[in-house]
Amino acid sequence: MSGDHSVGAATQCYWYPTMTEQPSGNAHRSAVRFLSTLMVLVGISLVARAIAGGGGPLATGVIIGVLFVAAGAGRIWLTFRGDSNDGA
Repeated sequence: MSGDHSVGAATQCYWYPTMTEQPSGNAHRSAVRFLSTLMVLVGISLVARAIAGGGGPLATGVIIGVLFVAAGAGRIWLTFRGDSNDGA
């Protein structure tokens, strides 16, 4: 029968993109460090804004700002920590 496609159904062709060379990761690492630095700066500005607005140490802006600073600093620390283990 024409139009019967059950014959080729078992041999489906899937396209997988292939890369001829792997990226070095330097651009990714630099982007992570840049965005992490921005996270730290946003956290500092949140803390400063909350304190300037009369917030105490448990104000929402202070807590979220401290969390931003901790997350950004942790990401920066992990990228530098990963550099020292590249040769091992």
